[in-house]
Amino acid sequence: TYPKTCNRRYGALSARSPFAHETGLRILMGYVAREAAKHDRGCEPLLCYHADHYFRCYLRIRRGARRADKALDELGFATFDAETLHRDIVPDRPNDSTKGWAGPLWTGKLHSADVMKHLAVDDSLGTNRRCEKSLLLWRGESDAPALYYRVDELSSLTKRHPPRLARLIERLRVSGAVATQTHFDPKGFKTDAPLKDLLGVFEEVSVL
Repeated sequence: TYPKTCNRRYGALSARSPFAHETGLRILMGYVAREAAKHDRGCEPLLCYHADHYFRCYLRIRRGARRADKALDELGFATFDAETLHRDIVPDRPNDSTKGWAGPLWTGKLHSADVMKHLAVDDSLGTNRRCEKSLLLWRGESDAPALYYRVDELSSLTKRHPPRLARLIERLRVSGAVATQTHFDPKGFKTDAPLKDLLGVFEEVSVL
């Protein structure tokens, strides 16, 4: 929320965007990777997530300068154009004229697909329903690209009423794109469809 505080504490600049929860988590993960690298250790995310008002990261830390370098290779920057909704992950810091960029931050996977596959929810948990829902979302996101969209931002751009999220995701999958809900936001989803194609599908399934 506060870029100067973020820069002071985590050595990264934040920026307001519809996917700010993901940006914040990736900034935290990037900070941990940089700190670990100072001691010749590499980080491997097993499960990193946002819930309520906090971020949490479960990581595997391994010794070795090469592993540290490999982790640092996963750092980059997020860019966002509020007018077009175009967002991207870039390896180098954008110039000062670029609007809405954040980083350095972690650009790689936030969940280990293998760990997600073997996790199970114990029925004895008092929050087992919430845990089951979260686990299902994390599994879907394991291979999804970075930076999610919100249906309301697409609705605002296209001047159309937002469709049901499940319907939009199904139509994106039919078109051949990767598409899944995200745990970051109940109105959010991730897809590898180019923005132009995404907007086309959105207009097909939405109403005026």
